Amino acid sequence: EEAKVVELTREGLDQLQSELQHLETVVAPAVRDDLAAAYQDRDFRENAPYDEAKRRMGEVQGQIDRLKGQIKAARVVERETSNVRAGLGSKVVLRDLQYDEELDYTLVGPGEVDTRNRRISIQSPVGSALKDRNVGDTVEVDIPSGKARYRIERIERAS
Repeated sequence: EEAKVVELTREGLDQLQSELQHLETVVAPAVRDDLAAAYQDRDFRENAPYDEAKRRMGEVQGQIDRLKGQIKAARVVERETSNVRAGLGSKVVLRDLQYDEELDYTLVGPGEVDTRNRRISIQSPVGSALKDRNVGDTVEVDIPSGKARYRIERIERAS
């Protein structure tokens, strides 16, 4: 079955590869050591450390497999160089027209979302409303309480 292509910035792909390397070279070997130490106990009926190490190893292997799948499906997209149109890698400064507040978001691929740092997927409702739009454009986004209206104030290349 063909995996779905996931668009990422170069930084996003580098981050996934770094996370994978850490799991494979640091985390997995440590869990394997815990598993080996717990195995020495040989009483498997009541060996909570062994059960926990087995569970943790399955969890780590699942994370490794997920990251490998994301990396395999990744397609690096160069940042949009235009300061006029919003696209992948753009920092978009918006004015919320209802509350007259300034907001800013960086548009990233789905695997790079980090809401604490205001990095939203270009495929999210807000991200897709902003994609290919220009400074001065007004966009409407469906939200649970109705519609939000934003005006694009500035578009910058993300640093």
